[in-house]
Amino acid sequence: MKLLLIFFALTISLSGCSFFDSLLPRGKFFCKIDGENFKPRKDDAPVGGIGASPIRRYLNLKDTLFTIYVDGENQSIGLTLKARSLDKINVGKYLLKNNNKNSHAIFNPDRRAHKQEIIYSKNGYINVTKSEGFKISGTFEFTTEINNRAWKEYKITKGQFNEL
Repeated sequence: MKLLLIFFALTISLSGCSFFDSLLPRGKFFCKIDGENFKPRKDDAPVGGIGASPIRRYLNLKDTLFTIYVDGENQSIGLTLKARSLDKINVGKYLLKNNNKNSHAIFNPDRRAHKQEIIYSKNGYINVTKSEGFKISGTFEFTTEINNRAWKEYKITKGQFNEL
């Protein structure tokens, strides 16, 4: 029994943070917003019924921008990648800018508000680790900053998306 405990303790200490990161929820999409868990809202629209899926994907052919929008219960996040071609997203790291013609991210702190506030990424990245055409998996992090709330900053961390 002692040998088993020693082996477990050694495994945890050698694996470092990756062990604890592996305990994060798995699914199509997950991240933390200022340390709080963010997951897509439950898709309760009937099959063939009216309503939008909580996870949507779009391809802007003119600007070769691939976007994933995700609605949570109260907030929403969008990740946009500048594709290099119209047939796939390349594996690699995409730096996020505050520019809607390049790779960027957006955050909406209250998607149910009458006047919605869309905040662009100040900095960050999207790391595409797997790509099969436009079905991608990877990780992301970004920071936003807005000046109409005394320079409120939002930190989106530990982001992951799987086969979107």
